[in-house]
Amino acid sequence: MKHSDYWRPIKTFLITGAYLGYIPRIPGTAASFSVVIGYALLVGIFPLAIARGLFTAGIVMATFLGFLLTEYAATVLFKTKDPQPMVLDEISGMGISLIPVIVLDPVAISYGRWSVYLMAAFVFFRCLDILKPGLIGRIDKSKMRYHIMLDDMVAGFFTALIMYVLIKL
Repeated sequence: MKHSDYWRPIKTFLITGAYLGYIPRIPGTAASFSVVIGYALLVGIFPLAIARGLFTAGIVMATFLGFLLTEYAATVLFKTKDPQPMVLDEISGMGISLIPVIVLDPVAISYGRWSVYLMAAFVFFRCLDILKPGLIGRIDKSKMRYHIMLDDMVAGFFTALIMYVLIKL
């Protein structure tokens, strides 16, 4: 193994979201759902403030790694414009989708609404990510260097707006 290849297994593990990206036909859905489950587990294990902090740190790290490793994934690892096994973009976008759930309605956890909010955010995000309406689709089709990450982040932002409205109703 060449010196430059030593990091390949670690990069592959990260890019594929702990190999969730290799799940046949639904890697993005599996990765997005893992974010929802991850947040639910954190809330179940830790006090809310710590769970929020850990979740936020994880999403920031996934976003950072996504931008850092996008070009490697597309040009070296998978050699395709938008590699399906790369799921850091879905992890980042789904995390952004959950911001209103995490920030705006801390009482929801004690009343059980949080599971409804988590699932609603998951469904809205996946719909926007799959259908790619408007701006999301234009970003996805663009030749921008980081379009792989940006289209999912914008889908996450729009999902967050939808969730904000739902929570405030």
